[in-house]
Amino acid sequence: MNVPPFIPEPIEIPGNVAEQSRRACLRFVRRTVAFHALSALLIALVACVPLRWLPAEAPGVGALATLVALSAVRNLAKGYPADLRISVLLAPFLWVMLGLTAGALARQGWPVWAPLVGVGCSLLYTLLSGRDHSFVGQYVLSLAASSLAIALICREAGIGRPASLWAQALNAGCLFYLVYDLAAVLTRRLPKEEWGAVVDLYRDVLNFLTYSLRVWHHWRKHRIWSATK
Repeated sequence: MNVPPFIPEPIEIPGNVAEQSRRACLRFVRRTVAFHALSALLIALVACVPLRWLPAEAPGVGALATLVALSAVRNLAKGYPADLRISVLLAPFLWVMLGLTAGALARQGWPVWAPLVGVGCSLLYTLLSGRDHSFVGQYVLSLAASSLAIALICREAGIGRPASLWAQALNAGCLFYLVYDLAAVLTRRLPKEEWGAVVDLYRDVLNFLTYSLRVWHHWRKHRIWSATK
């Protein structure tokens, strides 16, 4: 008797990066982290554009709408080349909207610059660790280095304790999400799909919604709750 699991299995595609040799897997991780750092740099550059009249709500809605569109593209074109092509085409618009949102929030006093420090430390670890790379090490060592750097920046810039604590918390949360999702992406991407993996690192923020729908559909398909009564 085949008993279905209580929750759906994680998505895996044949020939994914996690099934390749360690050398190929590490090459994919290094390139993905580097490309993601480039996208974060683009967001930071857009955030520096002096648009003081622009509120955070307008580009924030645009960024959210783009994330929803990217999630829809993945669900509708999963496994087809159109998924990667459309996602990469939509990504620059998402980064611009995120940059404008970050710039508006920064002008309101939010320490949105802090995750950029964590991204930079994560990139340095990934490039320097070589074959000793591990996702646990990537998070722990990057967090330690970026936390120290943020503390020094806050002290030199005269940033108060509440804002400094927010900066540390924001960096720790974003860094954890980045490393955790990067490890998960390896089973959902093929070699040479690094830019697709970068887009996944952004749109996976909405996974709590899409995964909830998967769980509901799984329960309905296999009548999970009916079987437990």
